[in-house]
Amino acid sequence: MNRKVKTVVSLLLSAAMVCLIGSAAGAADISPRPVPQFRSDGTFTVLQISDTQDTDQLHIGTANLIEAALDTVKPDLVVFTGDNHAGWWLTMNKTKMKAAIHAIAGPVDARGIPFTVVFGIHDGESIKALVTLEDQLRMFMEYPTCLAVEDGRLSGSGTYNLTVKNSAGTADALNIYMVYSGGYKLFRGHQDLIEPDQIEWYKTKSEELKTANGGEPLPSILFQHIPVPEFYSELMTEVPPGTEGAMEGKGAAAGKTWLPDPEKHIAGSLGERPCVAGENRGFYDAWVEQGDVFAAFFGHDHHNDYVGKTDDGIVLGYCKGAGFHVYGDGTKRGVRSFTFYEDDIKNFDTQSILYEDIVSAEMPEMPVYTCIPWHENYNFMPDIVNFFRSVLIFFGIVDG
Repeated sequence: MNRKVKTVVSLLLSAAMVCLIGSAAGAADISPRPVPQFRSDGTFTVLQISDTQDTDQLHIGTANLIEAALDTVKPDLVVFTGDNHAGWWLTMNKTKMKAAIHAIAGPVDARGIPFTVVFGIHDGESIKALVTLEDQLRMFMEYPTCLAVEDGRLSGSGTYNLTVKNSAGTADALNIYMVYSGGYKLFRGHQDLIEPDQIEWYKTKSEELKTANGGEPLPSILFQHIPVPEFYSELMTEVPPGTEGAMEGKGAAAGKTWLPDPEKHIAGSLGERPCVAGENRGFYDAWVEQGDVFAAFFGHDHHNDYVGKTDDGIVLGYCKGAGFHVYGDGTKRGVRSFTFYEDDIKNFDTQSILYEDIVSAEMPEMPVYTCIPWHENYNFMPDIVNFFRSVLIFFGIVDG
């Protein structure tokens, strides 16, 4: 009897050891994520890329712009700010989504550059093909240089922060908020709103960072896809209809006529009306209250690269659209660079970098604006097959 007991115990211990060894081996295979840090010269450079909005067959113009921007700016961090792919794409599936993500994230990862990502309004449309935002975020996070995180507790997907160490690596010098600003919801269309739980998360995180920073707000820049309504109320002036140069407001600013305030203008231009959130939920007011956010930059409106500064001292700005398979500003599609200085974080430099400046002054061949990717080399048959396959999967007729 004792021998049998010893045998059972021995087998159990052996199994436990195998599990422990397996766990240790698995942990060893997980590469640590890079820690963003200011360079020895006291600078930290960020490259913002927005609205690439393509498929697994990335437009050559978009590909060339990304490659040239990476090699020109040589950033310490790349930030993708939404509409990263064409979510309305007729036959999106998980395999093609991975390929579409690789088309934009692959060149960044191949250079060993850390990157992070938020989603826009179109990313979520892939739910029609049973590909969720959570699926997409996990696909991005498979890259060892991706710094995005997801805890699943907040509305949407992809609201988080990351900090940048000082050049000595001894303390946090800069904080970066990445915020999901709403998007497509099945059967409800586009919901371009920050939710209350996200604002509460922001306030809590801001206080945590303040405490860790010796009671002083940690200087922070925020990236999200959809501009806050204050782009109108803080950077523009309401004027009578018919005023020369004025524009009709959109979103929460609809029903009024607006003119950019030259005294608030820093750089860039508005090539189209700002399409801000449909309702003001007080997110900007929370930034003012907390005192940590000194700048917020957006995508969404492909023609815009306007930058202005509010009376509260917060810089609000746009990054132009980078995608050539959607509407855009010809060879003036672009990206945005930022250089932060360790000894004066809030006094940063930023530049809108255009395709025509770093790639070519000539438009690449292939049609530019189509709701379904369409060019002479595009084969629709696999897409048609996959579309009907998605329908069969949805109704449980075939396995996914």
